[in-house]
Amino acid sequence: PIVTKQLIYKKENVRVVYIPDAPVGSPPPYQGWKLLGFQDQKTNQVLKVEEVARRMEKRKKVQD
Repeated sequence: PIVTKQLIYKKENVRVVYIPDAPVGSPPPYQGWKLLGFQDQKTNQVLKVEEVARRMEKRKKVQD
């Protein structure tokens, strides 16, 4: 099995997928994680960074 971590932003339908920064099959705990990619939460379609940025635009924090 391939271990993954996922963050899901329901409102934006974005799933962020990470894999351990370790050889496949290594046991946990893992020291770090690498970004694997982005998916549409409903369709599982792979999303480009530009599309993710567009969907996540409203989550940006305004700094004074």
